[in-house]
Amino acid sequence: MLRDNTTRTTRSTILAALMFLLCVGLCVSQDASGAAPGADSQDASQLRRVTLATTDPAYPATPGDIYRVRFMPGSQTVSLDVVVQSDLTVELGVVGSFSARNMLYSELRAEIRRRINAAYPGSQPTVQIHATGLFQVPVTGEVSGAYRYEAWGLSRLSQVISGRTTDRASLRAVEVISSDGSSSRYDLFRAQRFGEQDQDPLIRPGDQVVLHRAERIVTLGGEVQRSGRYELLAGEDLEELIHRYGDGPTPAADLEQTRIIRTDPQPGEPSRTLQADLKDLARRDQPFPLEDGDQVTLFAKDAFLPVAFFEGAVQGTQESDPGTQPGYARYPHRFRPGTLLSQAVRATADRFLPSADLSRAYVMRTMAQGGEVITVNLEELLYQRTPAADMELKTGDRIVLPFRQNFVIVSGAVHAPGRYPYVPGRTYEYYMAQAGGTDRNRHMGDRPKIRTVDGSRRNKSDEIQPEDTIHFSTNSVFFFVGPIATIVSTATSIVLLYLNLSD
Repeated sequence: MLRDNTTRTTRSTILAALMFLLCVGLCVSQDASGAAPGADSQDASQLRRVTLATTDPAYPATPGDIYRVRFMPGSQTVSLDVVVQSDLTVELGVVGSFSARNMLYSELRAEIRRRINAAYPGSQPTVQIHATGLFQVPVTGEVSGAYRYEAWGLSRLSQVISGRTTDRASLRAVEVISSDGSSSRYDLFRAQRFGEQDQDPLIRPGDQVVLHRAERIVTLGGEVQRSGRYELLAGEDLEELIHRYGDGPTPAADLEQTRIIRTDPQPGEPSRTLQADLKDLARRDQPFPLEDGDQVTLFAKDAFLPVAFFEGAVQGTQESDPGTQPGYARYPHRFRPGTLLSQAVRATADRFLPSADLSRAYVMRTMAQGGEVITVNLEELLYQRTPAADMELKTGDRIVLPFRQNFVIVSGAVHAPGRYPYVPGRTYEYYMAQAGGTDRNRHMGDRPKIRTVDGSRRNKSDEIQPEDTIHFSTNSVFFFVGPIATIVSTATSIVLLYLNLSD
């Protein structure tokens, strides 16, 4: 009897050893032939995913993952590739199988090592990720078109919908339906703005993503720290839009002048412009509700200051009225009450064109300010300290800088009257010579009349300036007597002829 038991025990041991050797042989054969799934020909993206999965402690066991397991049950190393099945089952051959559901990679690795050590003590098992699994996630709702996103174990919700949503898609309540039918909603704005990682979860196999339509989207711009287009939640008003979404106003913001353009929901109806005083609303603790499509703008404090206009030979932001000289432009300059003209001139001097005649500028006041026209020498205000020539700016003032015309007019009793190019440092003789000199039959004494562009007289010894007029009047006695003498001589001849005939 004892001999029979011993024989049966020996046979069982031999049978187990044969099965083990068969398993080892198959595994070694697979490893040597390179026929295992996902062998050594991994592309760059796969290598990148493997690296991330190995180094990220949050990587979950994912269907399609391939883990390379090595251990030494004896003198020979055994290597096998373990594939995570679609139901998250992990098959370890004669060692058995187990479910990797809700396991992280670190937990799955520890479980595989524990099971092999239990079956083959001292076999020193190692587990490495050889390839990561892929799965598809259907996306529907407010997207350009329903699609299936190819995800892997570290794909997050924001990546699944990136660049595929419509303008009306809500990112504040993105729905994820799990494989068991449960539903969760996530706020991707909070994830992106405040880094709340739990609002941008990892996508799991079997998940479905649904984007819903946003109920209220508004636009914020102007003097705020973060301008943009924001989706508001129920109950959020103007104060929360500016401070929570826009990170508050800038120091330059005028809190008493906030504009809201509200679009009428009825097609064809005009929009309305509303004004809000943020200081007053905060003082009275009164909310200002916002509606879908509202456009909110915070203006700068300077936006409502008085304005004066530099016109003419300036680099402007507004074109002048049609029919004015080409290049004539207009530049609005905002100023604080009490600002002097000299201060405004220095602040805008870099906009003056080289052709501007600063010495002949003038200020045109509005009718509300008296309607007067004041001649002013901007060269003195710009380069000298002349308080007597300065003045306080008024709302609506037009500071006109005429264009400097580089010519001199020669007229009257000269051989070739006309316009001649201005040459600095010359007196009237130069321009008289350019005009061919005086006509001696009409002008005697070399007595020109020289006037500036504003009509004042200039001496003969003065240098001629641009747009001066040099006029030589007809003052020769012979020029006037000659025609009269001819008429008298003719009349006398006629009378004498008549008398001779009558005799």
